[in-house]
Amino acid sequence: MRLQVLCLTLAVAASSLTAAGRARAQGVSPCRDADSLSAVLVDIVTKYTAATDPYLIEARDSLRLPNVPANQVVLVSKRSVCRDAVTAYAAHATGNTATLSGRVYVVQAGSTYIVWDPDYAYSQPDAATIMTFDLQFNLLSIFPR
Repeated sequence: MRLQVLCLTLAVAASSLTAAGRARAQGVSPCRDADSLSAVLVDIVTKYTAATDPYLIEARDSLRLPNVPANQVVLVSKRSVCRDAVTAYAAHATGNTATLSGRVYVVQAGSTYIVWDPDYAYSQPDAATIMTFDLQFNLLSIFPR
């Protein structure tokens, strides 16, 4: 249930942005800029990674997120990290890959990257797919699945 709330929150936030567009053009950073949607993602990741509530801890563990304090949850803007994140995300995307934008939000929580391309639609336009990776971009989890 809590994972469904997470995905629904992200989907609603993504649909409220009007000018996202596709960004496959050269010279465009693979990192999405900090905006209200990235703030929602950082807040949600922080809620799980810094959780003390047993239900959130259980969800955190099932998502393979680390237990870290809020000050260790940051939006990444380094192009090389985002470029690797785009590659890893695309390698594990199994749905409607034509919707991949080539630009992602990357949140680092300790030794874990949380990656999201809000344009990617696994099977329906309002389903968010978030992937977690270690620092070498080995897949830890995909949700919701």
